[in-house]
Amino acid sequence: MTRWLCRVLPEELAALPEQTEDALTLGIQGWLLPVQQNTVSDLLRLLSDWPASMQLCLELLELECPLDLLDQALFHPSRATFQGRPMLLVRPDGEFPVAVLDHLGLHQVAVFGPCAKKEFCGLAGWIPPADSNGLLNYAWFLKRAHFRGAHPDLLLPAVRALDLDQMDAFVAADAEMYQAWLQLESAWSALQVNGEEDATVLIDSWGGHQRWWGPEQTSSTTTCQPQNPRERSDSERQWGVMHPSHLAIAIHGFYLDRMASILQQLPPGGDQEGWPPLDLYVSTPSHQLATAAECIRRLNWPRVRVFGVPNRGRDFAPFVLHLLPAILEVGHGCVLKLHTKASTHMNFGGAWAYHMESSLLSPALFEHFQESDELGVVTPQGTLLPMSLNLADNVAWMQHLAALNSVPTSSLLGCHFPAGSMFFAKTDALLPLLNFDLSLDDFEPEAGQVDGTLAHALERWTGVAVESRGYHQAQALGDESLVPDFGFRHALRTVPKIQAPAKAVPLYQEPGDFEPFQIQAQELCEQGFTVVDLGHDRIAALAERIKTDLGESFDLVAWRAQGGEGDLRLQDAWRNSSAVRELALLPELQQLLRCCWGREPFAFQTLNFPVGTQQHIHSDAVHFHTEPPGFMCGIWVALEPIHPHAGPLEYLPGSHRLPYLQCRDVGVLQQPGVTPDQRIFHNRWTEAEHRYGLERQQFTPQLGQALIWSANLIHGGSAVIDPARTRWSQVTHYFFEGCCS
Repeated sequence: MTRWLCRVLPEELAALPEQTEDALTLGIQGWLLPVQQNTVSDLLRLLSDWPASMQLCLELLELECPLDLLDQALFHPSRATFQGRPMLLVRPDGEFPVAVLDHLGLHQVAVFGPCAKKEFCGLAGWIPPADSNGLLNYAWFLKRAHFRGAHPDLLLPAVRALDLDQMDAFVAADAEMYQAWLQLESAWSALQVNGEEDATVLIDSWGGHQRWWGPEQTSSTTTCQPQNPRERSDSERQWGVMHPSHLAIAIHGFYLDRMASILQQLPPGGDQEGWPPLDLYVSTPSHQLATAAECIRRLNWPRVRVFGVPNRGRDFAPFVLHLLPAILEVGHGCVLKLHTKASTHMNFGGAWAYHMESSLLSPALFEHFQESDELGVVTPQGTLLPMSLNLADNVAWMQHLAALNSVPTSSLLGCHFPAGSMFFAKTDALLPLLNFDLSLDDFEPEAGQVDGTLAHALERWTGVAVESRGYHQAQALGDESLVPDFGFRHALRTVPKIQAPAKAVPLYQEPGDFEPFQIQAQELCEQGFTVVDLGHDRIAALAERIKTDLGESFDLVAWRAQGGEGDLRLQDAWRNSSAVRELALLPELQQLLRCCWGREPFAFQTLNFPVGTQQHIHSDAVHFHTEPPGFMCGIWVALEPIHPHAGPLEYLPGSHRLPYLQCRDVGVLQQPGVTPDQRIFHNRWTEAEHRYGLERQQFTPQLGQALIWSANLIHGGSAVIDPARTRWSQVTHYFFEGCCS
């Protein structure tokens, strides 16, 4: 278990003795005490009655430090040690105090600090103060930890849990983010010191840790539980004669339609279209064996071996237990590993699978790979990732595999692995995957896990195996934007503070003068809508705050249990969420609306959605009519990438030019103060769609993109095909001054 040392502020010292029990409950094993002139007397009193259950470490905040205090702390029975030596953390600006160095001697103390010299033993993580030019993006720190990889020096990672008074200096900060950051740094530190007991993470601060960490997190630790090996034979089908000079194609066909789609992109048996001869090795769940074999026969593959396997261990258990041994038995030198990836737990999982397949199904890429003696694995673009990525979920299994292979865990941090487990590989480079003598019972039963299983650990160990055999790994060309943003890959360190435009657009402009929004004005006129990009990182930060503020308002479990029936929305959340209000009032949106409508806009309603609405197509004008007509609009902002199966927004371009509907148009008498149900207009909107040949379009944007539509544009929510997917978004409705509504 990684040791957590919690930083203490000078004003917290007096209450420290009473906090020990609470700290232990929350996983804290030691205090990091501040040393400066005005805390010396308090520290001496604490040291005289220090609890044996808590470790002790000093952090030097000023150049001057009483040497007797250092002696008492560094040789105290409860002192925190690292590699057998007491620790002293140093964080002054400038040179380390010479008097302290002379008194201690570097052989007596491990010294850490951001200003450490070469003779210091290592570095300690340090979280910078607030930036006067912008808001610190909390996600950036987690992103940095995900992509750190190996560190050239000994490092004590640091995390920061925010006190209430620190929240205004950050965006995207919440308890879930902090917990993920702390767990990731704990896993990284454990690997860095090869599982020794002095793996350490520094926590800043105690008050924030109490806010964002509970006993339930401390007690829930990830463990691996390999089972006793037991041989198991599974049925199979085979035809044709394999040959070692052929390229082996290994596919786990869980989804047979996807398997057929992949195979149709390859010439059966190869030896054409630039491909060498191809031998096909397939695994599929046992109950699909006959169907899978028949499907492959219909596609005219001449040399095939199909294994029926239990649904366990994802694609990697069949690969290491059946496909790879069979491939090595024949003597193939190279293998193209694929599987019918769906990734239903994430948005754009299908796009990611397509990206990986299309990147690898290239005979030119295989020819280049085969000709290189140094390359052991080639992955799709954007999928060769550092071991530190999402390490917290996988550290237990990685430590177990390292122990089985007598590999120091610190060496793992410098490795990369093929995320998504599709790649070209030299079979010689994969031999270490068979060193574990695994059986099916070693793999966890399938329970919808998205990470942290033995199968995921073996995916990571592929990179370790390849590099241990002296090979390199590389990435193919491709569109990296289709790869999910694991580990906040695009998070910026600082998010600019939103500033009102220096020069506002004139309130009333000459007719036809829509600069600087000429294009948007033309699209609104001709199509009834326009799309703008508000920026990924800024909207991502707002989205995290919105999800934190509103998440508990939505019962997604009940909604999914009902098959996605029902409309989950929250109206006017701007009253309680500053992030919702901030998004609704973005200055650049106000400027665009002011320019295109020629009047001052004002937001009058917000709607927030975690999932698709599946709402019938409709025009907002029947709900929010103005005199003169048309001085109302809506803006729909994507708070995450929107997948086509998540029930995206749909609209009918050009429908804004249709006549405005009123109750009397459908034979309904409008009652004063009564808002009629929009269903009275449904038939008219559907009829208009077909009569005028209007074509529905879906809006499947990236995070931060927004659709602005005019009052009479017909739009709605498409069907939710996959209720497991979310569709976080915000709609803001606007009126304009000088109108009646």
